[in-house]
Amino acid sequence: MAVFWPLKNCEFVNYDDPEYVTSNDWIQRGLTLDGVIWAFGNAWSDNWHPLTWLSHMLDVSLFGSGATGPHLVNLLFHGCNAALVFLVLEQMTSSRWPSAFVAGLFAVHPLHVESVAWISERKDVLSSFFFLLSLWWYIRYARTAAVVTDTPPSTPPRSNWWRATFRSRLYWLAILFFALGLLCKPMLVTLPFLFLLLDYWPLNRIAEFPSGRRSFINLILEKVPFLALAGISCVVTLIVQKEGGAVHSLVTLPVSGRLANAGISYARYLGKMIWPVNLALPYPHPGHWPSHQSFAAALLVACLSWAAWLNRKRAPFVLAGWLWFLGMLVPVIGLVQVGMQAMADRYTYLPALGIFIIIAWTGARAWRALGLPAWLAALVATSVLLVLAARTRDQLRVWQNSETLFRHTLLVTSRNYDASINLGSFFDDENRLDEALEQYQQAMRSYPNDAVALNKIGSIFARKNDNERAIEYYRRAALANPAFSDPHSNLGVLFKKQGQPELAITEYREALRISSGNPEAHNNLANLLFSQGQVQEAVSHYRRAVAIFPRFAAALNNLAWALAQQGNYPEAVASCERAVNIKPQDASLRESFGELLLQLGRNDEARQQYAKAVELAPNSFDARLGLGRALARLGQRPLAANQLREALRLKPEDAEARKELEACATPAP
Repeated sequence: MAVFWPLKNCEFVNYDDPEYVTSNDWIQRGLTLDGVIWAFGNAWSDNWHPLTWLSHMLDVSLFGSGATGPHLVNLLFHGCNAALVFLVLEQMTSSRWPSAFVAGLFAVHPLHVESVAWISERKDVLSSFFFLLSLWWYIRYARTAAVVTDTPPSTPPRSNWWRATFRSRLYWLAILFFALGLLCKPMLVTLPFLFLLLDYWPLNRIAEFPSGRRSFINLILEKVPFLALAGISCVVTLIVQKEGGAVHSLVTLPVSGRLANAGISYARYLGKMIWPVNLALPYPHPGHWPSHQSFAAALLVACLSWAAWLNRKRAPFVLAGWLWFLGMLVPVIGLVQVGMQAMADRYTYLPALGIFIIIAWTGARAWRALGLPAWLAALVATSVLLVLAARTRDQLRVWQNSETLFRHTLLVTSRNYDASINLGSFFDDENRLDEALEQYQQAMRSYPNDAVALNKIGSIFARKNDNERAIEYYRRAALANPAFSDPHSNLGVLFKKQGQPELAITEYREALRISSGNPEAHNNLANLLFSQGQVQEAVSHYRRAVAIFPRFAAALNNLAWALAQQGNYPEAVASCERAVNIKPQDASLRESFGELLLQLGRNDEARQQYAKAVELAPNSFDARLGLGRALARLGQRPLAANQLREALRLKPEDAEARKELEACATPAP
């Protein structure tokens, strides 16, 4: 907790955090019943991890929308995980100080900064919390399980062993926490195999059964519920990620490239555990690794595996730790390529424990063999942890904000498209347009015909009012990826701004042909249709926008006015009311609702909406004018005059406000 405490001053980053938290309307509402239903019923961001979503919602309910609360929650889970690592290992091995050293390495290793400092990676620390609790209960179950090793063939299937296993409260607690972990992150699917590995060392359950085959089958059978849960999680994850387009085909990245990257990643992970420098988010995938590097990495992994196997009797912890490391990384090693990163620090959060176990137990055995004093071992271990803690503090500075994170990444990696795009987006949001343009152009050096970069460059030129070049880049983006709808939507915005509504409508229709689930495009097209008097079609597109995104407040407000134009006033009022309830602090929505109510003669309700708008935006001319008009219609002329004078102070030349003020000064008949 002390080492990671600077996290409280870190900000959100623009890599996944907007989609996961800051721009996710479901999360920003806090924990609600509708949110719970959404979390379990939707595969947002190409993942199905409902408990992770619920934890982010709870953050907002408890701490508001800032970054400090989520960062401290991540840190709290990491601290709990470090404590659980110690408790689990000590319970398994009865070796206090090696267990403590492993927990210390886990707690302060720089490779774990990404999992803790990145708010979107709540799924790492949360799933690991349940993973370690599942381990805890499994170990307690294994210590007390009554295993029948010599069951006669005539014995009924419902044997003593079967009853002892499936009636054990400890066993079902292990299953429960495994299931909860999978609901946070599916990477935990390897846990049943890890249980079998722990049966070998340190639990020695396999060695206890000289009768061999039947006893080992019993150990496998008790993992069946865990394997079933893991299988379901794998199927759901693959379906969700394929539907979201996150899984790359063998055409994009062939098997040879995946195998080469897997071997090199194993080697790089080992290197960064020992020498944790040049850590980055993300590590770009080169697509093809040089043959000599692939061969060297494969040879290293093979030699280390062979050495672990040869020492399986003399030092079983080496084989157990090595297989822990290799096995837990299998889901994310790139054999099924999701995204285009070659590797990621966050993937080592739990797998690194295997290597830490090898280091701690080998060190303890060597220390005893050399006969060195215990105080010297403590000094060496403490020194190692202090060095790692200092390096972790340095790495935390990288995570201060998006600029520091991606500047660092570009410094320690080459041809990093994602880092350039995200740094450019940060500059874009900060209105540092020239710096943003430079980064987008840098991204195009990695992928010269990239539609995303071309589209973003077009948006920069549009903001600079260089419309000709903006159109050029939008057109290039649309040609580069005909399945990418954003350039057409952006062309629609630009043509509308230039006063060419027909061209804008054409582009919006094309955007919706490519991606009919784009609520912004539906809303923008409806606005143009409404302005041209095509009210019925406008209503249809507004309804579609709201159906796709039920909390789209702007579309609900626009729908209300289109419905009012059709004379459907009850639904219009209901639509405006929904918009205001979604964004109660939006003064413009209050003003719009007040105007609709005023037109319907519901003057007191209009006054309430305008009064709230004035409270939210005291310098809003429209809010002051509307409140003055509502008060005047309620016969409260002095109060109305005060509001109208304020409106004229904000806009002295406005004729309507002056006329309303003069009417207030005229004696009532």
